[in-house]
Amino acid sequence: MESPTNGNEKTSEPGVIQYQVNGTKKSIYFFPKDCDQKSLPHIGDKVDFNISQVKRSKELVAVDVKVVSKNQVKNGLGRSNSLPLCQGFIAALKDGFGFIETVAHDREVFFHFSNFEGEPEKLELGVEVEYNLGTRGSSGSCLSAENVRVLPRGTIELPPTDGEILEGTVVRPLRSVNPDQTQYAGLVQVTPEKEDEKGAEYEFGIMGLVSKRELLQAGDPVTFQVDSSGRASNIVAVRKKRRAIVDAVKGLFGFLAYEVDEGKKLFFHMSEVKDSSGLQQGDQVEFVLVTNQRTGKSSACNVTKVSDAPRQERPERLISRLRTISVDESGPKLILVRQPRGPDGTKGFTDDVRQQRAPGVVPVVE
Repeated sequence: MESPTNGNEKTSEPGVIQYQVNGTKKSIYFFPKDCDQKSLPHIGDKVDFNISQVKRSKELVAVDVKVVSKNQVKNGLGRSNSLPLCQGFIAALKDGFGFIETVAHDREVFFHFSNFEGEPEKLELGVEVEYNLGTRGSSGSCLSAENVRVLPRGTIELPPTDGEILEGTVVRPLRSVNPDQTQYAGLVQVTPEKEDEKGAEYEFGIMGLVSKRELLQAGDPVTFQVDSSGRASNIVAVRKKRRAIVDAVKGLFGFLAYEVDEGKKLFFHMSEVKDSSGLQQGDQVEFVLVTNQRTGKSSACNVTKVSDAPRQERPERLISRLRTISVDESGPKLILVRQPRGPDGTKGFTDDVRQQRAPGVVPVVE
């Protein structure tokens, strides 16, 4: 049986105890308030505990946690690994770093890609991870994740979702969308049946979104359900779909022939293209327009190919070139100096001797 600790950090971050029942390995969460305050457990310590069920969420947690024997094993750095062991979900990925949403869904923890055990470029939003909770900065007040590693899908059990699909509006986005807000969790409100009524409100985290890349912002209409813990889940944005032509594709991103700002094409990232369909210039696509309220920048998301680019007999650049040549006054010119006459002295040629031929091709006269 293994148990982490919260060390000297006064935080509500839950720890994890691993134990076995009839040969089956299981894990259970515990909180510092349920431990012996005189001897808080550290990673690797053996503990005794009781199991209790939270009435509101029906979740099982460990209580009355007491240390039986201390762990004496050192880590690879030659020092005792006393950092708390935690679990969470990848909530945001930036250039060289990211953020993990805690299992309590109440805050995010910073991590640098150098502290990730694996290939950071393969990380995706919503992935379950395990990490050691440390601090960064000279003051030690900023939390950071170390030894971040991916967990098998389904390791962290989520509350079941059951009930009707509700219509509502985003009141507050996630902090990853609006870093200026103090609360981490987003908030949605049910659309009331009467205008003078106020609908019920439910918090949500990254795992509440059906599409983890969805940038929900205040005022966005959504549909959602409520899980057994009273949080919003299966959230889907209700947005108007638009159509446009692919103007250019450049590696991992491209542009649509759709102008939000005058003279600027609409940006999209290839990760937003559904079904991994290869887009080419001229393809028609369907997309949703999203504008970041903090930066004011717009982009296309949920991009779906509708039809392939129409085939042209001649490339557009060649057609433009031919048009230019036809009006080029600097090229060689032909001047008519004498009208043609037939063998009988008449002008021109009779219809029975006229033959169609390709322009520029002179027939060979034998």
